[in-house]
Amino acid sequence: MKKLSAMLKSEHIESILRLLILQALLLRASIPFVVSPIYFYVTDPIRHFRYATEPLFLSPMAVMDGPLYQVWLTLVNKLTVSDPFLLSVHSAVLSLVTPWLWYLFLKEALGQDKRLALAGFAILAWLPSWIGIFSYFMPETILLPLLGLSLWATYRAWSNSSNSRIALASLCWTLAILTKVVVLPAAIVAGFWLLADRSGIKWKKAFLMLGVSLILLCPAAYYCYRVLNIPSPFGFPEMNRIYFESGKKAIKAHYSKNNGANKWDYIFQSPSVESEPFYPFSNWTSARSQAADVEIHVDLDKGLDDWLREGQKHKGDLRLHLQMLSENAVMILFGRSWPDETSRKFLFVPHDWLRFLWAPLAMLVLAGNLWILSKHRRMDMLPTLVTVTLVFFFCLPAAVGEGRYRKPLEGLLVANALWLAVSRKKRFGYDGELVTRDPILSSQYQETC
Repeated sequence: MKKLSAMLKSEHIESILRLLILQALLLRASIPFVVSPIYFYVTDPIRHFRYATEPLFLSPMAVMDGPLYQVWLTLVNKLTVSDPFLLSVHSAVLSLVTPWLWYLFLKEALGQDKRLALAGFAILAWLPSWIGIFSYFMPETILLPLLGLSLWATYRAWSNSSNSRIALASLCWTLAILTKVVVLPAAIVAGFWLLADRSGIKWKKAFLMLGVSLILLCPAAYYCYRVLNIPSPFGFPEMNRIYFESGKKAIKAHYSKNNGANKWDYIFQSPSVESEPFYPFSNWTSARSQAADVEIHVDLDKGLDDWLREGQKHKGDLRLHLQMLSENAVMILFGRSWPDETSRKFLFVPHDWLRFLWAPLAMLVLAGNLWILSKHRRMDMLPTLVTVTLVFFFCLPAAVGEGRYRKPLEGLLVANALWLAVSRKKRFGYDGELVTRDPILSSQYQETC
């Protein structure tokens, strides 16, 4: 027992955590070479790589997703001249950087609690679903590091709201949103915390953040307008929204442009439609798997007109909407994360079982956040951001849910759980009380220089 007690001392725990982190980083660095992204040409990964090799490809499907990953992969493809080894190096670097950036964020969010931040680093570094995805060309490979970077920059700007730090946070969040718009609610919460205090909105800093964002948003909006005649900087998710609302198995999209001179036909079916999210406990599948397909016809010369017409035409009733919402929640919480579920068995097996962790963790985190709010009548930025993001994911979806969409939530839930552990230890404040750094929601506020 004495030996065990000695091992559990602070310095020993930190040494063990550092060893675990080192082992995880070595594994992460090797996986993209064992399972190379260049040799897995399946649907979405091959589509992303194809658009990267044709940066001026003006297909409508090229602008449905956020534009940043296409731009990023285009640059990487040019710099590596499509060499398989160099593309694996690129994926390995992204895989290594991702948990490290989240560690920087955790150190800020947890009040410099070194051991808990290291524990978060170790958890995220070993997370199978955060390893396998780097063997594919998918937006999540830059979304995860960008989200960690954005959170770190936000906490840095929160502690010292200089113009340079505010501008950096705005830049990071804009890049993250341009990768996948699902992080927009988190960006709004972060922006509110940076710009609002008891005296009101800091308008000069708000205009600074807006100016930095517009530098990137305007070209992205023009690119979408160039293809779809709709200025949408975050991609254009209307096809996915129609597909979601229809409750159908697949969507067949027919697009035309230039008075019918150019035509495109697509068939898209989400990988979650025929998946079994509760396997091996149940063989339940989505009601979509038994439905017919939905078919839409859109004249891109008309801008939004045909999209609105098709959306209204295929919109289901309230009962169907609620059913699809509930199925989305199931798919996001329990669904397998395609395409990385097709990785090697030593990654797939732990990832397959760990997917059952996230639903109870989400419930515990939400309960803990509500308890903190009721007990202290104030809330920190992190639990607020996580709570808002969870509500957005499960109440306002614009696409058929997939396990892959859960990846940013996994990191946020781990971070929130660690924050609750810090709060339980009463390490954020003084006199045994939890004190947040928010001047609006907290009844006690201590200004730091």
